[in-house]
Amino acid sequence: TPFRCRLDAEDVVLALDAETGRTLWRTAEPGGWIRGGGKREGFQVAPAFAGGRVFSLGSTGRLFAHDATTGKKLWQSDIGPTHTAASRDRESALAAAAAGRFTAPSGPAWHTSLVVAEDVLIAPTFIFSKSAPNDTGLAGFSSATGARLWEVPSACSRHA
Repeated sequence: TPFRCRLDAEDVVLALDAETGRTLWRTAEPGGWIRGGGKREGFQVAPAFAGGRVFSLGSTGRLFAHDATTGKKLWQSDIGPTHTAASRDRESALAAAAAGRFTAPSGPAWHTSLVVAEDVLIAPTFIFSKSAPNDTGLAGFSSATGARLWEVPSACSRHA
């Protein structure tokens, strides 16, 4: 079955002026393997805003905090083993494409948004348990530094 993909894309965060729609700032980081698109395929993780910061999760499982006014990157972290696997898949797919071979690693079907509560950024880990394959864990990160504070496995659905 044919499908669309984006092999070497960027993860982009835009800040827009609510009154004029003018772009205030834009960031771009190397992105991962994104299959499909649209309503139920691919990568769909909404950023969060709290304490003058914008938090985002990239398609290779990297977390970012940006100053909401300037867009300056304040810190970068990652969600753990899923980040390592997504980064490895990206590099393998790019190397295969450069060698003239097309490969299709499994892409993320991430549909869970970020939340900030009491100065803790709560992010999905997208690590699935064998007993609950549609579940994913949650991890808490310091909103000030990006340091991992805690993790709860099988805490939510990867679809919501």
